[in-house]
Amino acid sequence: MDDRAWLKPETSYESYGVEDARITAIDGAYFVNYSAVSEHGIATGLVETVDFRSYTRHGIIFPPSNRDVALFPQRVNGLYLCYHRPMPGEFGRYSIWLSSSPDLVRWGDHRLVLQGSEMGWDSGRVGGGAPPIWAEHGWLSIYHAADRQQRYCLGAFLASHADPAQVIARTREPIFIPEALYEVSGFFPNVVFTCGVTLVDGIIRLYYGAADDSIALAEAPLTSLLGLMTAS
Repeated sequence: MDDRAWLKPETSYESYGVEDARITAIDGAYFVNYSAVSEHGIATGLVETVDFRSYTRHGIIFPPSNRDVALFPQRVNGLYLCYHRPMPGEFGRYSIWLSSSPDLVRWGDHRLVLQGSEMGWDSGRVGGGAPPIWAEHGWLSIYHAADRQQRYCLGAFLASHADPAQVIARTREPIFIPEALYEVSGFFPNVVFTCGVTLVDGIIRLYYGAADDSIALAEAPLTSLLGLMTAS
C-alpha cells in the first residue's frame, strides 16, 4: 500500500478534493478520470500513466456540473467514447449520455443513452458505474441508480458494439442492492456504488463502495447477469 496519495488535489478546480476515480486501459496506457470538486462545481479531470508512479495531466475534460464519466477501453469507428452524466438544473433529469472524442480531451456528439423510471429503484437518478466491458453480445455496463429516498443500487445494460448509444437490453430491476450491515449503515447509508468491474473466464467481479465507508467485492457468472436482462 502506498504511504501517500498517488493522485491528490493540485489545481483550483480540485480544491475540495478528487474522488470517484475510474481506470481504463487504452492502447498500452492507463487513463484515470475522476471528479474534480471545488467552489466552481463538480467537473471531470483526466490523467494518464503507464506505471502508476508518475502521471501526465490532461486537465478538465468535462466542465461543471458533470460526473460519472466511464471511458471505453478501445476506439469505436476511430473515435474514443465515454458515458457521462450531466447534472441539469431546473429542467431535465440525471441520465446517462454518450460522447465521442478524437483525443480523449475534446468531447462532442453528445447523445442520450439511458434514463430512469418515473417510480421505483431508479426514479431519482441514473449514472455511470464501471468502464464498459466488451462482451460477445455488446458493450456491458454496470451502472448505478438511486430512488427518491437516496437508496443507491446497481443495474446493467448491453449496448451495440457499433453504436453504444443504442441500448440492446437492460435489467428492469436492480442486480445488486444494499442489504449487508456495511452497506445499509455507514457514512452514507443504503449505498452500493461501483467504479470498477472485471470479466475473466465468464465471471464478473464487481468492486464497489459500501455506504461510502468501505470497499467490497461481489462475483457472479456473466450468464446469470445476462439472464436478468430484457430487450430494450
